[in-house]
Amino acid sequence: MNSIKEETTLYPNKIQWTLALLASMGVMYWSLANSFKGDNFSFFCSIMSALMLLLSVVMLLPGSSWLKIDRQGIKFAHIFKVTCIKWHDIQEFGTFSSGPPYLLFREKYVGLNFRGNYKEFKNARSTAKALTGFEGSLPDSYGKKPTHLAEILNQYHSIYSE
Repeated sequence: MNSIKEETTLYPNKIQWTLALLASMGVMYWSLANSFKGDNFSFFCSIMSALMLLLSVVMLLPGSSWLKIDRQGIKFAHIFKVTCIKWHDIQEFGTFSSGPPYLLFREKYVGLNFRGNYKEFKNARSTAKALTGFEGSLPDSYGKKPTHLAEILNQYHSIYSE
């Protein structure tokens, strides 16, 4: 347990976001080429790929997304919005999969449950818990596999929580 650093900062996988950028550019090219035929689906694809292109560009900007783990808790930024959660507010970390169970490839996320005395966002937390088994989640796995990141966070939590 003493092998972990006192403070660490993780960043999202830049290759993943670069591939998303390139894929959205390809879909946008295809959909714009087909939208002149009056196809509504192509127009919809143009709008969605433009949004994905914009998100990919923002996620590739320095400082837009990161996770800092230290003695006080976790602090993370997603699209430049910073959120801080202290260790004494967290009960546990784990992983969950999104989407229906019959899908072959389901995205995994890092989830977290808060302690009973944490009063923020009670309704939203209970809804999230009913849907995923966790009261909240991290927006990214910051270049790590979700199960590995949850293990790292649980190690820090066991050392620094009161």
